[in-house]
Amino acid sequence: MGMIYLDSGVLIYSTELDGDVGDGVRQRLAGASDQQFCISPLVIMECLVKPLRDNDYRLHDHYQRLFSQLERLPLAEDVFVRAAQLRADSGVGMQDAIHVAAAQRHECGQLWTTDARLAKQYPGFARNVLT
Repeated sequence: MGMIYLDSGVLIYSTELDGDVGDGVRQRLAGASDQQFCISPLVIMECLVKPLRDNDYRLHDHYQRLFSQLERLPLAEDVFVRAAQLRADSGVGMQDAIHVAAAQRHECGQLWTTDARLAKQYPGFARNVLT
């Protein structure tokens, strides 16, 4: 399968949500623990907004520890050029286009998301972990 790119929703749901939804995402991740998970700087930015806004240093530090366990993929200019093409072709949102372009650029086998629209837009590549 290769690497699995995790978008920010996957990390946020698995970290911040209790109950069935959070448990389901955590189980999905645990079930693929033999795979190499990766993220981009965009994922880091999206995950840190809430803890920084809320001055929640415990959550901030938790995310930093989590990030250190994941492969980090760089976002070079070619990723943004590809994201522009994806937006032009499909109308997908800017952040989603960057996630898809980053995963494609680094030859990830899948992109895991909590966004049903993204999974529908890129079937077989983007996988909704909530279903």
